[in-house]
Amino acid sequence: MEDSIHLENINKKKTLTFVFVSGRKDLYVNDLIEAREHFYTLPLYDKQKYNINVIEFESDDSKKNNFLYAIDRIFNKFLSLPFYMHKLTNKKNYKILKKSDHIFLINESTGFSVLPMVRALNLFKKSNAKVHMFVMGLYSKKLKYKKFKFLQNFVINFLVNSLDNLFFLGKGELERAKKIKNNHEKFHFVSFSIDQDFWTSNTSSDLRNKEKIIFVGNDGNRDTKLLLEIAKFFNNFKFIFVSKLESLKNIELDNVKVLGDGWAKEGLNDKELKSLYLDARLTILPLKESSQPSGQSVALQSMSLGTPVLISETEGFWDKDLFRDNKEIFFISDNSLNGWIYKIKDLYDNLELLEKVSINATNLVREKLNLNEFHKTVKTIINLS
Repeated sequence: MEDSIHLENINKKKTLTFVFVSGRKDLYVNDLIEAREHFYTLPLYDKQKYNINVIEFESDDSKKNNFLYAIDRIFNKFLSLPFYMHKLTNKKNYKILKKSDHIFLINESTGFSVLPMVRALNLFKKSNAKVHMFVMGLYSKKLKYKKFKFLQNFVINFLVNSLDNLFFLGKGELERAKKIKNNHEKFHFVSFSIDQDFWTSNTSSDLRNKEKIIFVGNDGNRDTKLLLEIAKFFNNFKFIFVSKLESLKNIELDNVKVLGDGWAKEGLNDKELKSLYLDARLTILPLKESSQPSGQSVALQSMSLGTPVLISETEGFWDKDLFRDNKEIFFISDNSLNGWIYKIKDLYDNLELLEKVSINATNLVREKLNLNEFHKTVKTIINLS
């Protein structure tokens, strides 16, 4: 009898639950995914082998819990932490989490927002689920009210102590985290990787036939003020900005075309973004200084398609051991307008160097930053067969 129960437990399908902010559930359920990297391994799990749930933030604010909404506003305002508990906390989601074997939190916003339910499950011993979070800026939260720094640290530590594993996508942020927190056994560096089945092309990457410069991205570490200054200076160059950032709306520059990004309601899809990369000579990523690994997916997508990348050199650059200046990428160490002007002037017509870096970068990304390897690494860390 005991043997049969043991075998039943072994053969029981594991239940995996992924918690996203928005924009993924419908694409996954309706099998409409193009590039898979921003689903953080979700599409790579076999539905025949696992029970899979997807939870997203509630978009209808008329259904919000006013008490939780008030708490969220306090945490956001005074601690600069992305709490949206009112968008996740309900009986339906609680039941889904309760029945899960593994819970994947896709970023800090989902981590903080699901925290009360996870703690409740642990406190009342309602679930043995392992909880994992992908880290993208947890230890780089800027605080408006400095006197609350101790409280911000307390809440971050409370979150970390509630998790089984934290997957850092940048070595810079991992090193910062290790200096702040002692739970090193929970901390893992996992090289963010892209879907190379999608981000590849059979067309020529001959940069001589391409003139445009492209910028892509939405996070707050994109330096849009510097970006606009660059575009104003190079008024004889054509720029494409793919972003939904407010600071890039309604700009009046004849040499700039602004398009919505792929997660905006009327934004570009991945196939359209792919075409823009393929039509560009250079991808530029002006960034603000931060330990967060900003620009990662954009850079890898661009490189995989043969368009070289020029990026601000920040503490948060994801892997300086793997990417070398003038070898696989171009770094800007002088992150000023003059620094960018000098570098773009130096590179734009240096087709030999651009082609060399393009080839090196494409080979590196395809060899070492494949989404399938990313998936295997995560499964190994969490001991999921």
